[in-house]
Amino acid sequence: MNQLVINNFSVKRGSFTLSPISLTIQMGEIFAILGRTGSGKTVLLEAISGMFPGDTGSILLDGTDIRDIPPGQRKLGLVYQDYGLFPHMNVKENISYGLKMHGYSKKEQDSRAQELMEMLSISHIGDQSPGTLSGGESQRTALARALALAPQVLLLDEPFSALDPATRQSLYQELRRIHRHFGCTIIFVTHDFLEARTLAGRAAILLDGELQTVTDTARLMDGHFSAEVERFLGRNQIITAPERKKEKRIIQSYINDALSFYSELRARFMKLLTEEGILGEQVVINTKSLTPEEAIGITKRKDFPIITGKDVMVQAECMGSLGQAFTDAPSAYRGTLEEICSLDLANDPYSRGLFIAALNAVMKHLGRADCTVHCRNEGPESCAVDVVRYISEHYGRPAIALIGYQPAMLEQLAKEYDVRAADLSPANIGQKRFGVLIEDGRIPETSQSLCRRADLVLCTGSTVCNGSIVDFLPFKDKILFYGTTLAGAAPLMGLPRLCFADRYQEPQ
Repeated sequence: MNQLVINNFSVKRGSFTLSPISLTIQMGEIFAILGRTGSGKTVLLEAISGMFPGDTGSILLDGTDIRDIPPGQRKLGLVYQDYGLFPHMNVKENISYGLKMHGYSKKEQDSRAQELMEMLSISHIGDQSPGTLSGGESQRTALARALALAPQVLLLDEPFSALDPATRQSLYQELRRIHRHFGCTIIFVTHDFLEARTLAGRAAILLDGELQTVTDTARLMDGHFSAEVERFLGRNQIITAPERKKEKRIIQSYINDALSFYSELRARFMKLLTEEGILGEQVVINTKSLTPEEAIGITKRKDFPIITGKDVMVQAECMGSLGQAFTDAPSAYRGTLEEICSLDLANDPYSRGLFIAALNAVMKHLGRADCTVHCRNEGPESCAVDVVRYISEHYGRPAIALIGYQPAMLEQLAKEYDVRAADLSPANIGQKRFGVLIEDGRIPETSQSLCRRADLVLCTGSTVCNGSIVDFLPFKDKILFYGTTLAGAAPLMGLPRLCFADRYQEPQ
């Protein structure tokens, strides 16, 4: 039957009652159980896992009622919100525990634990105790323990709620990879409908112990539901269909429209300047284009875009702080912050370069951004090594789309990962660099195809200067912008960014 079928199942625990639920989950899908705190999500998950039998109904796994089967024999893996790791055992022992209880030999335990630790990029912490682990490391350890016995169904209770945004994004990728590798069904509990949309194809909405609806997660943005579900999703049920479409367009507009994106960026920057009391001040911004040597120093490598003539670095100075931006439309400028904010960002690439450099300088001055000045000399080579290390630690072994040719980074990535790359420069398009064919990034469909197929999209922050950033924002759930150029825009627009430039700055 290849289904998990919950039929008229109910349970009462203390003062809480989970009303009779009927629900069918297909084997191999990622399914979300969505609802507020206290709605019964975890109770349902625990019932499926076998923590308690329930009062009525049945739970069928491939046609067999598992209600009377002990939890350890149900071919299910459960990961709790607090991870549930044994504090007196190290990471490897935690992972091996289920195998030990099922009579596997010590050699089999060690081999399986090592395999899972390598898969989840936690081999380096195998001897550590749970109390020394970060949230992401704890989550990966708990996942490895749950996967040790190769479960048919993986049950996750609010798996990402306690994690910081960067770690959460990396574990989204990890979960997709686990799903592809093991082919198991994944059922996860969450109160975040955006998280449900990101990971799951379908979701059940539970409110106050009652199953309200089962829906494709794509409908969570603009579907029509009961008044109670609408309130849970933060919407007013009486919104008409045309109004709903308009609402969705407004929410998504900056993702699809350069004018809207840059208008939003400008508005958030001006709001910050107003709050800091400096918008109306005669703060002078000086910008200039840098020579390659001024920008990145003296390097052994001669294929950096700034050396080959594709890019120019613009530098802005604000109240003693520097901000830089790579652009293909350099310009010089001197003016106030208010004047900077009046530039035509949507249509004029020269204005964008000036604005972005000035934004980076101001954000650095205000302590709102770091790595606003590019690393020099051997810094780019060292940074590329750090990027690869970071990806390994936080994402495991993803398939990568590299948007924007950065030679040092591509060289290091190509050694470790399955990489596809796209660039705008005719000098690179169609050429093989470090064994990777550089595809035509001037064609939006090409870059978007690379992004759809990838687990992780490494996208140059320079896209905020050339205007193509809006082509990549629909992939925000798996994108990581890199470099100096996006330093200021990233915190203002909530965009994930990776840059290690401050590690390699020359002493002043």
